[in-house]
Amino acid sequence: METIQREDDILIENVAVDPRFQKRGYGKKMVAQAEQLAVQAGLDIVRLYTNSLFEVNLRLYASLDYEVEGTEERNGGLAIHMLKRVP
Repeated sequence: METIQREDDILIENVAVDPRFQKRGYGKKMVAQAEQLAVQAGLDIVRLYTNSLFEVNLRLYASLDYEVEGTEERNGGLAIHMLKRVP
């Protein structure tokens, strides 16, 4: 997982799990770690984006209470920007 701490949020730049180890909860744990980083930094927003074609990713993030913030044409596809407010 790659994150970037910005002025008002943590951006999850990349989450990747080797296909041999998928469906074991590692992706959820990495996202939870990013949320914890935000809390530790005194930030209350975590943002991420994914390609609209990656339906599994979209379902995962929605199940973790991420909401669609907007869309953007990127590299010939459509990026879905999502955010979550953390306590």
